[in-house]
Amino acid sequence: MPVTTDAASWGGVQITVLADNTADLPFVSEHGFAAVIDICGEHTHRILFDTGRGALFANAPAAGVDLNLCEALVLSHGHYDHTDALPEFMARYPRARIHASTGIFRHHYSKRTGTCRFIGLSPESRIAILAPESTYVPFSGNTSICAGRVSLADNIPRNHPLETPSPLLFEDEACTVSDTVPDELVLWTDTLDGLVILTGCCHAGFMNTVNFVKSFVPDRPVALVAGGFHLAGVAAERIEATAAFIREQGIQRVAAFHCTGDDETRRLAELTGGIVEAGHCGTVLTVGCAV
Repeated sequence: MPVTTDAASWGGVQITVLADNTADLPFVSEHGFAAVIDICGEHTHRILFDTGRGALFANAPAAGVDLNLCEALVLSHGHYDHTDALPEFMARYPRARIHASTGIFRHHYSKRTGTCRFIGLSPESRIAILAPESTYVPFSGNTSICAGRVSLADNIPRNHPLETPSPLLFEDEACTVSDTVPDELVLWTDTLDGLVILTGCCHAGFMNTVNFVKSFVPDRPVALVAGGFHLAGVAAERIEATAAFIREQGIQRVAAFHCTGDDETRRLAELTGGIVEAGHCGTVLTVGCAV
């Protein structure tokens, strides 16, 4: 179970995005996502959340981030754009423990390009994570890392009627069985200012994901939700419901990346009075501390 501790002793969080679909110089972009999380306070921790496809190796030094200080790598789910750089990361930084759902090896397919194509873990990533020397720590359900400072949970319930599975994602190579991506996890930590929630693609839906985290820590406000929200191309009704949820829940800040969609992010920003903002590679988000 995630560990619950007095947030007043925890300090804060800084998130530096190292891979995203958009970037300004000196950073390089890619279709992928990766972010470094620095936990500050009495004891500090550094985590890499997803690896993207490789841009992080150029972007980390540009951002002044030393990946060698990462004690953990958390993989949000088994899609290639979040895991392709895994073998290289493991070769460069073998001491980092790898945390991911036991379901990360599930097959994933997409019909976004019109034909059914595999988008799951590459053969190279599968070999690396299953190698005898691998530091992979599988879990199912929920767990905590970094001495209880950070919580993870997979199999996010899909309760909201508007947050349905993508019609373009499938779990079979014939692209006939809808993929709910149960291996996707959500990461959260508590700070002086409230919860910080990080998601790779939010396949279960923004509202479902935040409500799931709140089921573990119902009495804490939400200071920040960041990551990809997989809203590109969804109906206006869902965007409006998501914006209303953000306002009603009193979420202080939302930073959208990767698969959220440019138009959808702009609309969310309009509907929330600027609570939602567009992020990009190199974005630094700080809650409760300066690292």
